Amino acid sequence: MLFRSPATADANVRLMSGSLEGSNVNVVESMVSLITLSRQFDMQMKMLQNAEANDRQAAQLLSLNR
Repeated sequence: MLFRSPATADANVRLMSGSLEGSNVNVVESMVSLITLSRQFDMQMKMLQNAEANDRQAAQLLSLNR
């Protein structure tokens, strides 16, 4: 999309040389979120492994009854 109208200059905006731009990302929140998601993933994988083990044991028990 092209903008046809020119942007107006703001007199309050100043350029500061030698300074670093701040990021809008909170590193601590991002790290905590990453750790939380990783733990949730691990718990879900363990639940799947337990479900598979239960399935194998149930199949084994059912095959013994035949």
